[in-house]
Parts: sequence; structure tokens; C-alpha cells
Amino acid sequence: MTETLRPIQHPRPARATAMAPTAGRTVRDELFRSIALWLGRVLLPSAWLGSRHDSHARAAQWALQLRFPHERLAGLTTGMAVALRRARTAAFWEQDLLLGVTSGHRTVDEQNRMLTDDLIRLESVGDGPARALPVEQSQHVAGLAVDVRPREAAMWLERNGHRFDLYRTYANEWWHFEYLPRASGTAPQMLAHPGARGPGKCSTTGAGVQS
Repeated sequence: MTETLRPIQHPRPARATAMAPTAGRTVRDELFRSIALWLGRVLLPSAWLGSRHDSHARAAQWALQLRFPHERLAGLTTGMAVALRRARTAAFWEQDLLLGVTSGHRTVDEQNRMLTDDLIRLESVGDGPARALPVEQSQHVAGLAVDVRPREAAMWLERNGHRFDLYRTYANEWWHFEYLPRASGTAPQMLAHPGARGPGKCSTTGAGVQS
């Protein structure tokens, strides 16, 4: 199926903002962010020469690859990959945010290992919310989910994800977003946690391994 892309209006490239740590950022994080933003602007002319229609996306992608060199983005569905790229491009140019990915597609073996570890954890603590789902229920295995960082970028994505069909789906996982094109711009009600059958209160302090 051919994906119809809605154009993103990009502001005129500006200088990277001064290095001043804000809530949730360390001096090191801010330094790397400033360097990546500067690189994106430096690389923009080269990206424009290579492909004028998506030069901002290409320049942002190059800068993000340098900032997050160990990301694994292979295995995502085409729709998810396109939506993620558009969201990262918008975050980069509109808000000077670097939207990193800590977990994308997972293999069956990887998900089974996470599920086994979570079952052991639940046995030791006696009770608590699940942190991992069976293979057949995991949107990571299906290539339809990503876990993102840092928190400020996740907060931006939660507010703007409807533009890209990306939605936060668990109240206890601020980092987990799923590609839901059928939502048609309306955020689905968040579940309390992976495997929950009902909604939960939104939390920004969830921790642990992800669904």
C-alpha cells in the first residue's frame, strides 16, 4: 500500500541554541544535543543537493545517527519507519529535540527472554504490573512500536504524535509509542500497563523493561 505523506512545514534553519542545561538534561546531554543540532544545519546544504524534497529529513537523520550510533531501526514496518522518520524530523527542526530510540523491532527470541525475566521478577516480588508481553501480543515483535528517549522528547511526541499516527499506549511507560494509523488522529485510551485490561492513570515515572 502506498503511504500518503502529509508535508511538514519546517521553519527556516537557525543557529543551535546556547548550551544551558534544562530540566532532565545533563551538561553532557546538552553538549551532544547542541553538536547534533549544529551538524544538522551544517549538513543541510549537502542533503538539499542530494534530494531537495526531503533535505530536512536527510540532514536530521544524519545528525541523529551520529548522536545515537547504536540505534537498531531495522525490522520496523514501512508505515512505522516512515512515521518515525517524520516525527524525528519535526522534533529536530521545530523544537531542537533529538528523538532517540532505545528499542524498536525485537526478535521472537529477544521478546521471549524479556518475558522470562519478567516472570522471574514477578515471582520474586509476589505481585505487580507486567513489564513484558508474550510474543504474539508484543507490538515490538510486530515492528509497530518503539521506545524513545529522552523524556522531554517523549513528552513532545505524546503531544504531537497524532500528526504521525504515533501514540503512547501505556500509562506506566512514558517511553513506549505505537503506530496506530486507524486511530485517525484520536489518541486511544491508555492501558494501565502491558497486559492490563483497563485504563490507568498517566504516569511519568515508570521504570523497568518495556513491553
